[in-house]
Amino acid sequence: MDKPKVLCLHGAGSSAAIFKVQLRRFTRALGDRFDFVFADAPFECGIGPGMHPTFATSGPFYRWQCDESGSAAHLGLTAEDVDREREAVRDHLGGILAGTGGGGGAPFVGVVAFSQGCGIATGLLLDQHELGRRWGCCPTFQFAWLICATYPALTLLPRGERGVCGCARVRVYDSHVV
Repeated sequence: MDKPKVLCLHGAGSSAAIFKVQLRRFTRALGDRFDFVFADAPFECGIGPGMHPTFATSGPFYRWQCDESGSAAHLGLTAEDVDREREAVRDHLGGILAGTGGGGGAPFVGVVAFSQGCGIATGLLLDQHELGRRWGCCPTFQFAWLICATYPALTLLPRGERGVCGCARVRVYDSHVV
C-alpha cells in the first residue's frame, strides 16, 4: 500500500537535495508513515543565506518566484515577468502534484516548507481547490509545517484571479517554526 505523500519545498538559494539533508531526522522519524517528495524550484539563482560553509559547493541553487515587492525590482523583473514566473511555478508544481513528478500512487496530504517555500506552500493551501481544478487533480493537504516563513503568501493564480490578501484563511492544521 502506498504511503500518503508530503510535499517538501526548500527556501530561495537552496535545493531539494539540501533540504532533504536538513530534514533528515524529521523524515527518518516519519518515513514509515509518509513518503517525502522534495521538489527543486524551477529558477536557478545564487547561493542563499545560511548555506555557507556547509553547502557552499552543493549547487546548483534555486528560487521559487518573486513577489511584486522589492525583490522583483532587485532582480530587474517586471510585473509581467512575475506573472510568467508564477505560471512556470504553477505548471512545475502541477506536474509534481498530479503524479508525474511525485511518483503517482497515494495523494499528497501535507506540505513542509522553509522560508520562501512557505510562501509557495501557503499559496497552495489557499488556492488548492482552484489549482486542483486546473490540474485535473485536487490536492488534499491536511497539514502544513512552515519553518521560518516569509510573507506574503505567493499565490499561483493569475493576476485577475487572485483574492485580496487577508480575506482567505488556510484551513489545515499547521505548525510554524521560527
